[in-house]
Formats: sequence, structure tokens, C-alpha cells
Amino acid sequence: MNARVRSGIVLGGVCGLVSVSALGGDVPCIFPELAGSYDTAGTARASVIDGGYVYIADGNAGITVLDISDLSVPVLSDSFDTSGNGLDLRMSGDRIYLADDTAGLVVFDASVPGTLGVLGGFDTAGRAFGIDVVGTTVYLADRENGLVVLDASDPGSIVQIGHYPVSGGAFVLDVVVGGGLAYLAKDNGGGFEIVDVSDPGSMSAVGGLSGLGGLGIDRNGDTVCSVGSTSGLSTIDVSDPSNPVLLQTLTLGSCRSVTMDGALVFVGNNSDGMSIVDVSDPGSAVILGEYDTPGNGYGVGVSGSVACIGDFFSGVQLVDLNSSVCEADLTGDCVLDFFDVSLFLMLLSENDPRADLSGDGMYDFFDVSAFLMALGSGCP
Repeated sequence: MNARVRSGIVLGGVCGLVSVSALGGDVPCIFPELAGSYDTAGTARASVIDGGYVYIADGNAGITVLDISDLSVPVLSDSFDTSGNGLDLRMSGDRIYLADDTAGLVVFDASVPGTLGVLGGFDTAGRAFGIDVVGTTVYLADRENGLVVLDASDPGSIVQIGHYPVSGGAFVLDVVVGGGLAYLAKDNGGGFEIVDVSDPGSMSAVGGLSGLGGLGIDRNGDTVCSVGSTSGLSTIDVSDPSNPVLLQTLTLGSCRSVTMDGALVFVGNNSDGMSIVDVSDPGSAVILGEYDTPGNGYGVGVSGSVACIGDFFSGVQLVDLNSSVCEADLTGDCVLDFFDVSLFLMLLSENDPRADLSGDGMYDFFDVSAFLMALGSGCP
């Protein structure tokens, strides 16, 4: 399903909106469309796109690698059925680190693109649900066992160098790390927590918020996005880690994961597939729309203009985001119609710089001609 969005309301059609507040013909739009799909052997969840390959945490089938050099015809490149369930993964250097549920961590050599070679692993005391990697230091969201930090510099002899337990029956289900801090998504009443991990052997709580869902988390600068199955998407200001501030919560179906890519947030949204949100103003985030899938959207991997949706029993869906600028779309709804013409004429009559499409500082026939040409070209 493709979706057109006006002011955050799904209308149906073929485009989504990056910013509904901008005017002047420079509004980037998203025109998502299915480029290809592949039904994996397991239950596809998270993914990492690297060049012409996508590495997939494939649930009960472990890990799967697809050659996506031709998006329309993805081809199985390699796979490895682990002893656990591949739930999340990260790529660091030429290695793939897989959170393998009851089997803890598995590390793969990916120095030859598209291929996998097992380098080692570490069986944690809990269930590895989420993962982040900084260099060769691995941070595992180990469910009831809290946060586990591993030194994987020698993948054949991985050592646990830190453990941060949780209390009250909470589960740590996801983690993202940056600047010596770990941001934890905790479910079962655990909320959101920030932990100082600069010394893994002596980690300590820095700040947090209660009442938030804890299935997925990601961070971009001073903004953290957290999702939960019933709590939707929360945007959090972490500029002061000791005092994080909840900026906004958006209701979004039944969220499973979150991926931040600049000002865009991609949410694995279960039966709704993938939701796209603009957080350029994290206090006034805008729901851009949804891309429905045949299965249940879990993880979303993004690289450039391609999104890979882990669609659980339906494998992976490869979506071309088709981000573009539609110059004549002055109303910012990614649709060219009477409203754009009306707005252009009003701006022109008021000598508004947004109507100076010819860029000569004048408001005349040449601007009208430029607008009509852009209108005739249409949106991609």
C-alpha cells in the first residue's frame, strides 16, 4: 500500500510528506513503493543494509543475507541457523553482531560481502533481545538480566566486562549507546533509563522516565525516540541526561521498533507495516503516513532511499522511498491541484518571495511561466 499524506492524515495514493509546515516549492516528499520482497526461512525482524547486501536477523532461522544489487530480484547470498533466535543485529567494521535470544551473542565475519563466517559467541545469563556496538565493545539488552557489556576484540574469546541489573521485574529489550551513555528501553513497567557506561565495570544510573513503552529505542543527537506496543512513539530531549524531558507522544498502532535516519523516524508498526514520522521538530513530530505490508512490520533498516522492513512471517519487504522535491507543491501535501494554483496567485499578488520562481526579484510573467512549467511536470 502506498499512502499520500496531508497534515498527517492518510488519504490514500502515492506520497508521504516530510514537512507540512514549509512552503515555497522546496518541500521534499516521499513516494514509497515496493521494489522487491523475499520470503526468508524464518521470522524476519531487524536488518542492516551494507552496499548491495542486507543482513537480516531472521528469528528461528538465525541470520540471512540477501544480495539486493537488483532490488526487484533479491537473491539469497548466505545464511546461518543459530542455536537461538536472531532478534537484532549490528554491523561494526567487517563483523556482524547478532543478538540471538537464549543463545546470547554470535559474531560473524562479513569481510567478504554477502558471506558469513562464525567467529565466536557468548551465552549471557538472560535473553539477548537488543544490541548496539561501539568498536568491538558490545552492549546487549539482555531482557530480565539487564544490560550486559562484552569485550569482543577477540571474538574467539569474548569477555563480559560489565553488568547493569534491573529491578522490579522490568525487561531491558533494546539499547543504543553514544558518548559514554547507554539509553535503555525497558518493558514490563520499566520505562526509559540512561546509564553511564564510561566504565563498564562500574555502571550507574544517570536519569530516566517512567511510564514509557520499552520495545525499541534509537537516538540522534539530543533526541531519543522510544516505542512501545501500546504507548506509541515518544520523543525525548536528552540534552541534560540527568533530566530527560518527554517532548511528545504519538499514538501509532502497535509499535515494535524504531530507526532514526536524520529527521525521519521509521517505526516497525506490526499489522500497520511501517510508519514514517518527521521529528525535525521533536516537540511537534508529524506522522507522515504508513506503508502497509502483507505481514507484521518488526524492524526497519534504512540506507539512502531504501528501507528494508522485517515483515515477520512474510520475510522482508524492500521499499524504495523515492524522496524528491515537487517544486509546484506549494501547499506541501505532495499533490498538485487547485489549492497550489490558488496559493501561488495569492503569493504573487503579495510579492511574496516564495512566488519568485524565476529568482530575479521580480513578480511577473516569468514567475507564472515557471510555475506552470513546474505544475505541468508534476510530482515524481
